[in-house]
Amino acid sequence: MRKLRIFVSYSHADARARPGFNISRLGRIMEELKYDLGCHSERSRFEVLRDVEMTHVSDNFRVEIERAITACDVAILFISEEFSRSEECEAEFARLIDLGKPLFLVEIEPILLSDEEDRIKKHRKAVKDIIFVRFWGPDNNQKSVRYGYPLPDNVATRDKYDEALGQVVAGLKARVLILPQAGNGQEVRTSDQPVQNRVAVFVASPAADVKPEAQRLATTMEAKKLVVRAFDPELDVRADDAFSSAFSRALAQCDAYVQLLGASPGKPVTGSELRLVRAQYDLARQAGKPMFVWRAAGFDVDDLEAPYCAFLKGITDCQIGNFVEFEDYLMKKLDDLAALRRSGERRAAKSQGRNTALPFVVIDAARPDSELAQKIADALADHVNVDHLDYDLTGQMLTNAVADNNALIFAYGKSTEGQKRTQAHFRLIRRPTGELNVSQLELAVGNGAPPTALPFPRGPNVHVITVTDEVDPAEISNFLAKLGVVVEKREAR
Repeated sequence: MRKLRIFVSYSHADARARPGFNISRLGRIMEELKYDLGCHSERSRFEVLRDVEMTHVSDNFRVEIERAITACDVAILFISEEFSRSEECEAEFARLIDLGKPLFLVEIEPILLSDEEDRIKKHRKAVKDIIFVRFWGPDNNQKSVRYGYPLPDNVATRDKYDEALGQVVAGLKARVLILPQAGNGQEVRTSDQPVQNRVAVFVASPAADVKPEAQRLATTMEAKKLVVRAFDPELDVRADDAFSSAFSRALAQCDAYVQLLGASPGKPVTGSELRLVRAQYDLARQAGKPMFVWRAAGFDVDDLEAPYCAFLKGITDCQIGNFVEFEDYLMKKLDDLAALRRSGERRAAKSQGRNTALPFVVIDAARPDSELAQKIADALADHVNVDHLDYDLTGQMLTNAVADNNALIFAYGKSTEGQKRTQAHFRLIRRPTGELNVSQLELAVGNGAPPTALPFPRGPNVHVITVTDEVDPAEISNFLAKLGVVVEKREAR
């Protein structure tokens, strides 16, 4: 299935952040639109052809805009007074009409301009196809108000803002379902295809009141190179399929499940008596995947409808309140899952993969001692399989390192952080009452610390590799010999 290519036309004046805010109202609309379309995911069925990345002024600016207009399947025009006055915006509007492109006209504010000032008014009757949405309307006093102004956070018009956004999203999703599949060769991974090598996270479809948090979380996870699978019932549930089947099929391809809960129970689910939030949670619980659930605290559960109130009170495995703390907690847990994945791959490689005859060595270092760790790794690279433990090490990662490797080297460098880390991890591994089985693990200290540093850990069968400007080759050879790897010894220079 190829992507629906969306050209977005707007006035740059509307995209400037308001004083006291880090984003504009238009910027927020566009960000939420892209989230609802899943554009943060590499498997999204939508592609925005004009965004901040495309709008840097350069010699070929107009050439790039023309290419995007020509290539698009549909265009969204965010119409405002600034847009209506703009010569550039009028040119884009006219070109889209000339090419017969389907257009979504989205008014983000009332247009109170004269016919002479409004450059686009004369073009409106010439459009081929149109969906018209307004992000403004009359209040109880019949005064025109902009929905979600200045930003759509806990304002009286949030519901109307969400309704307008939903109309744009629904229109684009309807377009992608009728999009011809032959043409440009662009392929999109479907939900049935497994993701290899990286941790995949299933993010439940959020109700409207927690969409901002879901958007932020998805962006954070993508930045950490995790695969985000944002479930979308409108696109993922096929016409001949059931909600439960589509949901379970998509979740089966992921390593973990994340759900953000708010005050809204979500939309009714076709073929079920449940609403969206509860339906997703129950299916995920049945699947047995690692689950991470967060609930907003800005509402009173007892004020909600009785079934949803009982559902929320019955959940005992969710964090409530501080979203930043939940986000940090989740990232650490996903790091652990990534470590487990690497551990499994490493064990498989030891038994059947490439270079299985060579020992596996892992290096433990603090971030300030990364240069020291790399020197040691370079000295070993031709003789063993070398890996590095994460700087933000967890107990699970250390346990995996003991189980999956033939040797562990502590990089004992110049930093106090690194010296304390080595001493703590050494004690953890060598303590008699520890649960880690280190009988088959060779230990070494890569000593690059100054003479004034605290003494590095020593003990029976702990090898020392001295590192100054270079790694001592004789000591490297002695260490490799303990692993059964024989190399020609050379005198240290």
